[in-house]
Amino acid sequence: MAKFEKPFETTRELFNNQIKVIGLHEQCKIDIVTNNRLKEIFKVTKANDYVKFKNGIDVIIFLNEQVFEYLEEPQRQLIIEESLAYIVYNNEKGIVEVKKPDVKTFSGVLSKFTYEQYAKTQTLIKETMAQLKDSASE
Repeated sequence: MAKFEKPFETTRELFNNQIKVIGLHEQCKIDIVTNNRLKEIFKVTKANDYVKFKNGIDVIIFLNEQVFEYLEEPQRQLIIEESLAYIVYNNEKGIVEVKKPDVKTFSGVLSKFTYEQYAKTQTLIKETMAQLKDSASE
């Protein structure tokens, strides 16, 4: 079996529909590629300059479709939206960027405390750090 394959048409349609819903199709070209050797469900990478020049592709989403096929519809939608959340079009610079997730914690912490508590705490930390930085610069 080849390392890279084209995804099933139904998978491609699911991704393309969500890409259109969020409007990314107007700012960049995203290629969905199956790689069933991935150790995770998906990986999002920015295309290198040559790929962009040759094919016009800005971002590549590698998908472990073998695992994706086992998921039910709501879980598939979650994975699609999560993978697309990495892709951001920077209007000021006119470029496509691949961002890292903004939440980084342990599942045990989120199961003990709510996400809302976690988010409020992180916001408070950022605000406090900004205030301390401002105080130090004065």
